[in-house]
Amino acid sequence: MKSTLFSIATCLFLVGLLCLFGVACSAPGSEPAEPQEAVVQIAEATPAPTAEPVTPVVAVFGGDRGFEEVGGLLSQVRDAEIADGTQGIPEHTAVAFFYLDNRKDVPEISSLADNGIPVVVYNRIGFECPDDAVTVGYTEVYGSDRESVMEDAIAYPPHDTPVRMFGVFPNEESEAFQLFQDMISEGKILRKGLYLGPADSAYMNWIERKLDAFLEGMLDCAYVETAEEAAVLANALIERGRDDFEIFTVESGEELASLAEAYPRIFPHFMRFDDDGAMEESVNLINSILAGEAVEDVLLDG
Repeated sequence: MKSTLFSIATCLFLVGLLCLFGVACSAPGSEPAEPQEAVVQIAEATPAPTAEPVTPVVAVFGGDRGFEEVGGLLSQVRDAEIADGTQGIPEHTAVAFFYLDNRKDVPEISSLADNGIPVVVYNRIGFECPDDAVTVGYTEVYGSDRESVMEDAIAYPPHDTPVRMFGVFPNEESEAFQLFQDMISEGKILRKGLYLGPADSAYMNWIERKLDAFLEGMLDCAYVETAEEAAVLANALIERGRDDFEIFTVESGEELASLAEAYPRIFPHFMRFDDDGAMEESVNLINSILAGEAVEDVLLDG
């Protein structure tokens, strides 16, 4: 019995040695176990939403005429949204366009330019515009200063010196009135009448009396400072069917420009507007700005 137990124990001992010996001998030359590949779950990123393309807006100022003429022409040239900016600048405005024939819009031009919005101006009448604005204008601007208008009135054929002239001014502080007085003192003007005041009913009555008093051929011209008073005088002449004397004005405006185009005999030296050419040049400037190109002022022959 003891012999049997001893034999079993011996066998177990030998088996253990063999196991240890086998591990020890095989470890240096054994191939390392291949590492298991780790499975990594990568979550798919949610794509960012595609931003809607923003259509640049051209905000048009200048009333119905400016919007209709410029907006219509722009829509033919460029596929862009044309928004009337008279109620405020729309969002994403890229360019502001001004059809400028009224001095009251000049401060708005400065405000937009100061806020970094490019401004294109059709400076139809020739007002002084901010340097930051790009303008389309004329080489000769009628009514740009009182001296040049007075020179034209005196030199216009067939006027002889002294020129038979009456003057219309808003008040005695007017510099144009002072110039009128100076020309009288120098003997260049023979004063035929003088009105100081606004374009009210009293002014209309004064005009009627003057037209009754001066028959055709008795007056050379009128020197009028404001566009409003010049328009009243022109309409009075037209109603009577008269065009026997000229009107030279220091200021201009939309109504007066229309009258000048219809009655060039009354406004002989009024500038001739090339609105179609100016609109095309304005559109070219706007498109160049939207394309990031450099632009310069454009001058047309007046």
